[in-house]
Amino acid sequence: MKKILIFLFIFLQIVFSKAQGNEIAKPFNSYAISGGSIIFSPDSKSIACISPNRKILILRVKTKRKKTIKINVQTELINIKYSKDGRYLGLNCGVKSEMAGRIGRIIIISTKKGKVIVYKKINSGCAAGFDFSPNNNLFVYSTLSFGDIFIFSLPSGRNVNRFKNGIGLVKFSPNG
Repeated sequence: MKKILIFLFIFLQIVFSKAQGNEIAKPFNSYAISGGSIIFSPDSKSIACISPNRKILILRVKTKRKKTIKINVQTELINIKYSKDGRYLGLNCGVKSEMAGRIGRIIIISTKKGKVIVYKKINSGCAAGFDFSPNNNLFVYSTLSFGDIFIFSLPSGRNVNRFKNGIGLVKFSPNG
């Protein structure tokens, strides 16, 4: 509930500030943020968002400090998710259509270092779903076309397991 209220408060501040041309809207002015790709960190102190020019922006809510991370992929950055402790950002990159024939990617970024630590290719366009384990030591994603499920360890990116012909959307249980 607290996160929803904070988000609503910031959203209204941005809307009203933009209408009046005030200072608070300036971190967002030079970036068009694609829909569905802006999230709060677990502690609600930062916002992470995807810009159309393949950059990840991490914006501090109170100080307006901004960290920009350039992602070198030729596909679309589709969605973004924080790990439960905020140490990592998971990115789903690729094409939303499984008929497009392009290779997608799962990218894990260390929020502390601001660098890519894991880079995985997906041969089916993009991930259908992905999630961090509750203890943030594992990451799971499923492929769009075949529904195969892949699990790898963090921060190493070492493959742990693969399940063929899964459902598609994946999520860890609360106890991992």
